[in-house]
Amino acid sequence: MTEVNQSARDYAAAWIAARTKKARAAIQTETAAKAKTMTRKRWAKIAKAMAKGDALRVAAYASGSKADWAKVREGDQPKAAKTPKAQPKKAAKQPSLEAIAASLEGVDDAALAAFFKLVMKSRS
Repeated sequence: MTEVNQSARDYAAAWIAARTKKARAAIQTETAAKAKTMTRKRWAKIAKAMAKGDALRVAAYASGSKADWAKVREGDQPKAAKTPKAQPKKAAKQPSLEAIAASLEGVDDAALAAFFKLVMKSRS
């Protein structure tokens, strides 16, 4: 792939057309070397996509068609997580008045008066 004046698009197309891992690795190495020396960001982006094995993105760089880039953008969309909706918490069950009255049976008058004072104080 060391021909003179090969464009980034040519390298991307060659990487897509390569049939063996060895050939792809060689093209990837050359692209990474060019990315370090070239000022265009395209080289670095193609080298990064090749390193990740992102064939869809490299194919889009190779063809440059809007349809291929639409596929890349579609693949980049985050998938909605399938989490169950939060259920509202049930309110704590309030004790009935009968239960409160039953718990106060057998309490002497002084303790009962102190309890009611406390209740009244907390309500005001």
